[in-house]
Amino acid sequence: MIRQAENTVIIEGILSEMDLNYGSYTKNGKTVEMINGTVTIRVVNDNHTLEIPVSVFANKITSRGSANPAYTNIEQAMKTMKSIAAVGEEQADGIRMTNCRVTMNEYYSQNDGHLISFPRIQGSFINRVNRSDVNPRASFEMVMVIKNMAAEVDRSGIETGRLKIEAYVPQFGNKVDIVTFFAENANVIDVIAQNWTVNSTVRAIGRVFFTSRTEQTSTEADFGEPIINSRTVRVSELLITGGAQLPLEGEFAYTEEDIQEGLATRATLLENAKNRSKASAPKPAQSQSLASKYGF
Repeated sequence: MIRQAENTVIIEGILSEMDLNYGSYTKNGKTVEMINGTVTIRVVNDNHTLEIPVSVFANKITSRGSANPAYTNIEQAMKTMKSIAAVGEEQADGIRMTNCRVTMNEYYSQNDGHLISFPRIQGSFINRVNRSDVNPRASFEMVMVIKNMAAEVDRSGIETGRLKIEAYVPQFGNKVDIVTFFAENANVIDVIAQNWTVNSTVRAIGRVFFTSRTEQTSTEADFGEPIINSRTVRVSELLITGGAQLPLEGEFAYTEEDIQEGLATRATLLENAKNRSKASAPKPAQSQSLASKYGF
């Protein structure tokens, strides 16, 4: 079994929205009660307003049959905490979630069957913070294995000045996620380029940058004003701002065999997801010729 990598995320800001629900599912013939959903935290710093959704899930009872403290904590937050969506920004509660982690949300589109993959933050304990004590932040610290590094290019093939890093992140359940990171600071890029190599195990710190931006395009007309179209684009990026300069070695490093084992588990999970997607996809309507339909 591949060991789970260090993977810690801290999100602190103002409670923007709380979309949590009671539910249940069946396991081994028994009904398991749970709470799941999303807690969105507004983090304002560095001239950016981030809206960071944190996926939350907790069973009511643990596998040992005792009350789950995470469930109790989430239920208390559902009943008592005030969000911007509910009461406005001035009255909303400060919030801190320190036991979060980065995972990949991956599924197959029912429209065209291609794989959709993007990072998400998962957590289970919600802490209220006095507004005066809120320290707005969205940071991560992570151990990962370098898969690839290259200069980022835009849709026109022009370099953006950022470094794009693909990495393997060992997760719970003998699985490896493939996660994309970016480095923007020139000094950080220089250190990474000189010291990190493909297949090396490294420690990185950085910022969770989940926000949205508006993109505009124009359609020229034969005469008169052009038509301006705008759309909102969701940005879900992990920005590396530092870390350990030299790769980890010995027992702290992951081997190629470790990574391949975790990738095999990932491949199996994705194949199962693809099969479920096909099974749940709506069936196309059966065509019927006019002759058979109307007796022509």
